[in-house]
Amino acid sequence: MKKVILLFVFSFSILGYSQNSQDFDGPSFSDFTLNINEVDITNGDVDLIGTITVSDQTGIDLNSLPSVYIWETSDTGGTMINNRWTIVSGDQYQVILESTFTLTQNSKPGTWNFFTGGFTDLNGYRSTQGSHYGPDFEVINQSLQIKEIHKSTYSIYPNPTKGFLKINSSEPFINLTIEVYDLKGSRILSKPFKNDDNINVSELKPSIYFYKIIDGNKLKQSGKLIKE
Repeated sequence: MKKVILLFVFSFSILGYSQNSQDFDGPSFSDFTLNINEVDITNGDVDLIGTITVSDQTGIDLNSLPSVYIWETSDTGGTMINNRWTIVSGDQYQVILESTFTLTQNSKPGTWNFFTGGFTDLNGYRSTQGSHYGPDFEVINQSLQIKEIHKSTYSIYPNPTKGFLKINSSEPFINLTIEVYDLKGSRILSKPFKNDDNINVSELKPSIYFYKIIDGNKLKQSGKLIKE
């Protein structure tokens, strides 16, 4: 009888240890990089290659890898190219992934961003890092001969923000409107403001957004807004 009790206690201890040592965090990733930070499409299409290293002690679900995207940041998600990750080397515990995008000659010049969805492990746990925004890169096309007639004098601060924004401008203004868009390009906020107004964005969830500063029907400034 004593042997049976001891065996039960020992088995319970092993099971308890196993549960406590289980990885609930999901995969982690690092080395989220691009092969180039300035893409010149003046003379034709250019391939852009992104890589990422993903690790997990339970095992990465390699059959449901997330999508990966690039997009022109001032276009509120409208200029977006999506792709899939492919396996370069490694196994389910640590793998190097790669994705190749082709930027055609008619791609929009400006600042672009690299973005991946979150990874999951074999138990269904999603990475605590979640979706991730990688490096920005510049797309240029010298053949367009773009001339900057008027450089914007507007900026928002603090950015990142936890709740309130202010507009900084070197030129006076009376009534402007700020619009905020999510990554899908949907407008989720539109507020008028005047000099020295505090703009409350505390209702936004922590994420990356895009903003526009508008004077009547004229776009004065656009860019990326980070809500913490």
